[in-house]
Amino acid sequence: MAVVLDAFISGLVGTLKDMAKEEVDLLLGVPGEIQKLRRSLRNIHSVLRDAENRRIENEGVNDWLMELKDVMYDADDVLDECRMEAEKWTPRESAPKPSTLCGFPICASFREVKFRHAVGVKIKDLNDRLEEISARRSKLQLHVSAAEPRVVPRVSRITSPVMESDMVGERLEEDAEALVEQLTKQDPSKNVVVLATVGIGGIGKTTLAQKVFNDGKIKASFRTTIWVCVSQEFSETDLLRNIVKGAGGSHGGEQSRSLLEPLVEGLLRGNRFLLVLDDVWDAQIWDDLLRNPLQGGAAGSRVLVTTRNAGIARQMKAAHVHEMKLLPPEDGWSLLCKKGSKGMPKISRTQA
Repeated sequence: MAVVLDAFISGLVGTLKDMAKEEVDLLLGVPGEIQKLRRSLRNIHSVLRDAENRRIENEGVNDWLMELKDVMYDADDVLDECRMEAEKWTPRESAPKPSTLCGFPICASFREVKFRHAVGVKIKDLNDRLEEISARRSKLQLHVSAAEPRVVPRVSRITSPVMESDMVGERLEEDAEALVEQLTKQDPSKNVVVLATVGIGGIGKTTLAQKVFNDGKIKASFRTTIWVCVSQEFSETDLLRNIVKGAGGSHGGEQSRSLLEPLVEGLLRGNRFLLVLDDVWDAQIWDDLLRNPLQGGAAGSRVLVTTRNAGIARQMKAAHVHEMKLLPPEDGWSLLCKKGSKGMPKISRTQA
């Protein structure tokens, strides 16, 4: 868990640093709150390794980490709201320029007084919750460590199928067609090529990937198609077992990475395959785990990654990156109406 929180906190601290520099908190009407939030996150970040080492034996520490994880998700959601609002207020050439007080990219979203107030309230609430978490940190006697958090076993999940009725809009059709074209075109430089779809949580990366995955041209072009969801917390052995199963093989309940890797390699050697890795949060999954077992695939094999982080796509040396944009208002309304007519199910954060 700590490796996920480490990535979350590092990213948030960097973003908050820019926001504090641009005095965004003055626009929000909460002076000092962004700097306070940044300080709290940095202080908590320094004890993550100690907390991870003690979470198994100490239930109180494990509860502390779970509560911290919830706050991190909420903080990330607040920034996502700002980015999404900013998309709506992106100035066109004829539109007046935003206030020069703030050069931070999301500041275009702060024109709306109600929106500014709502974001300010949420940031103050995050600070209140982090104060409580920090106080409990002292009681749990968590110690500062300069070392990197260790990687712990993580649990994979399966992505639920996306129904055709959930897919709307000409843009989705165009994006899917373009991505299918990229996946099926010839590239003689290497047998296995990585491509990526990048965008904020909930924007439709999985929907697009599944539409592509189920496309008739894809089914005709690849002998084997495999879908695996990685998510924030995954286990290497579970991931390998899911690939074996998706390739039509049997892992026999094997739990050893050293035995599962040859199984994957044997099933895919000389086989033109498409492997979709949905919701990737760590680029090391490619270099440290999958690159070698997959290299024996036939020419034209592809790996399609969906991720929130463009940096992950770069680290995985993606030959093509498709950046997701927000749905136009009419398409978003169409999707909302379809969902509302059936009763919208509650989606957990791991399904973002």
